[in-house]
Amino acid sequence: MKSPISSTKAEGISDEEHRHRCEVREWIKRGLDKGEGFEAWWHDMLNGKTESSGKKKSISEMRGKAAATHIDKDLREQIRKGNRGDWGVWL
Repeated sequence: MKSPISSTKAEGISDEEHRHRCEVREWIKRGLDKGEGFEAWWHDMLNGKTESSGKKKSISEMRGKAAATHIDKDLREQIRKGNRGDWGVWL
C-alpha cells in the first residue's frame, strides 16, 4: 500500500493539488446519500442557504468564487467518471 505521506511526490502533484483532491473527495462522500436531492444540496453548499440550524457559510464564501468553481468542476467530473470519494482515488 502506498504511503499517504509520499503519495503526492510519487504522483507528481503539489501539496495544494493533493489538498484540493481530498476536499473534492470529501464533498463527494458527503453528497452520496442525497440521491435526487443532490443538485439542490450541492447548490446550497456552493452558494449558501439558511437551513433550520441557521446560516451556513458556503464554499464560495469560505474559499472564494474561483476555488468554488474549481471544486464544482472537478467534483462533477469525478462523479461522472465514477469516483465515490474513496481515499486516494482520482479518476
